[in-house]
Amino acid sequence: MYYLRATGFGYILYRENKKGLGSCWPPAIVVVAASPLNIVVPLASHLLGPEFSNRVLGSTCHDTLRASRLLNSLIGERYQTHRLHVLPVIGGATPTTRLPLFSQIYPQICMTDVCFLVIIFHLKSEGSPKFSFEGRNNQDISKQN
Repeated sequence: MYYLRATGFGYILYRENKKGLGSCWPPAIVVVAASPLNIVVPLASHLLGPEFSNRVLGSTCHDTLRASRLLNSLIGERYQTHRLHVLPVIGGATPTTRLPLFSQIYPQICMTDVCFLVIIFHLKSEGSPKFSFEGRNNQDISKQN
């Protein structure tokens, strides 16, 4: 089994047990939940070897939390349910690489096409957080050019 552990400022410790992940379960898909994904995912893919080159995915927890919150608000209004549902999201921290895994919603629920489209729209349209400065009327930094 392979372990990646981030310590300090960018030091990554790597340890391999006697049995690698590929020999324990060859069809395994590895999900890396770390930040920054653009550095950690290629590093994990490189360390795991060429047999995992197409099976290493990145996930940011805040995208999963945001998608789950949106899903629960949509289905809570429609179905009057108080159960919490989790909608995993894989991909990077940019809107173009986020991918909600609707087939992995737990617990399972039937959704309308409108719910799918609303969730996809919100995940794809929300980019990085907007920064504001005090004393500047909390304007978006991108509008200050």
